[in-house]
Amino acid sequence: MTKEKAQELLNKYLENKCSPEEKRLVESWYNQAVDSHEPMPDEPDYEQVQKIIYSRLPLPRNIRRINYWPRIASAAAILLFVAIGLYFYTNDHTSSQKPVKAPAKIAAAILPGSNKAILTLGDGSKINLTDATNGELAEQSGTKITKEADGQLSYKTAPSPLERAGGEATIHNTLTVPRGGQYQLQLPDGTKVWLNSASSLRYPSKFSGGERRVELSGEAYFEVAKAPLNPPKGGKSHSSNSLSSGEGREEAWIPFIVVTATQEVEVLGTHFNISAYHDDETTQTTLLEGKVRVSSTNSGFRDIILKPGQAAVTSLRKPGVEITTPDDADDIIAWKNGYFIFNNENIRDIMKKLSRWYNFDVAYQGDMSDIAFQGNYLRSRNLDNLLKTMELTNKIHFKTTPGGIEKGERRITVIANN
Repeated sequence: MTKEKAQELLNKYLENKCSPEEKRLVESWYNQAVDSHEPMPDEPDYEQVQKIIYSRLPLPRNIRRINYWPRIASAAAILLFVAIGLYFYTNDHTSSQKPVKAPAKIAAAILPGSNKAILTLGDGSKINLTDATNGELAEQSGTKITKEADGQLSYKTAPSPLERAGGEATIHNTLTVPRGGQYQLQLPDGTKVWLNSASSLRYPSKFSGGERRVELSGEAYFEVAKAPLNPPKGGKSHSSNSLSSGEGREEAWIPFIVVTATQEVEVLGTHFNISAYHDDETTQTTLLEGKVRVSSTNSGFRDIILKPGQAAVTSLRKPGVEITTPDDADDIIAWKNGYFIFNNENIRDIMKKLSRWYNFDVAYQGDMSDIAFQGNYLRSRNLDNLLKTMELTNKIHFKTTPGGIEKGERRITVIANN
């Protein structure tokens, strides 16, 4: 195959116009590049990139029919959209402008985030979980707070995490994950929570009464444990039982409620993701499994029942709840599984996500409205590789300077090449 034909096929792949056979061929190029141990230059220019691409082009008979996606998720650690990991797709890929070496220098080794969080107890005392040793950290009214061997935080209550407190004051804790961090938590009822960067969760150290209520700022993925409701004599079950199937007598389960600035999400036992960052215009709840009821904090609007694969979107600027259907709901929780997925996203939205994980400030120079990218990238990789790859499009370049958040952190300026 000639270089011209290969380039034509790559372009078709980027535009999702390949036949199944052509798609397998391009993916075989990708796999051969992954198998190669030849190191990439620190600052590859266009000619170097083209040379490496063409040196990897096999004949069609060498196609290996393997599953493409798992290789990306586990071994590639580079961009999905690039057939062999060297280009990044923009929404203006038809430009006739020839890519050139970016003029700005990118500081190397911008490290990824890690497991880090601060636990604030009900009395105001703080525990740095990054520095804390494994084992019991505190005890609150019979509830033991433990940092497990795998690093997650867990609450263990005897005899039951949902027993009624009998008039005892409820103690609330707050788990705060900074920029550049993530953390996993198991609540006293067995519910598992994954907190993303720049997020916080406020919750009681012991659930009691007819509901389990937590407050979220930022992003979290929940796997809610079902909890039976045993009301006292003469008591009544919580009205949330209407979320059940409605066939026969409804089971009594204690609802789990997540409150954000614009939503209240009520579930019985399910898997879902909530993104509720204060600097985002919208809050989005995406259901992966089960059933949830979503209501807007704006009064006067009916509740919405989500089905798996649906998302509920609310905004402080717009009343009500909007139901959407993401192309792939699993992409929403890519962060939990260790990678970024960008689906033709504007550079501003991409940089906002990257800044939370890699902990840097962002500034912009020039018009960014028409600059968008599509691809995936492992969160465990350093940031500089991704920035250099995006620069190869000749749409933008980056400049790294000392940041204004804390000593030792960075500010990255995104500069449009127009």
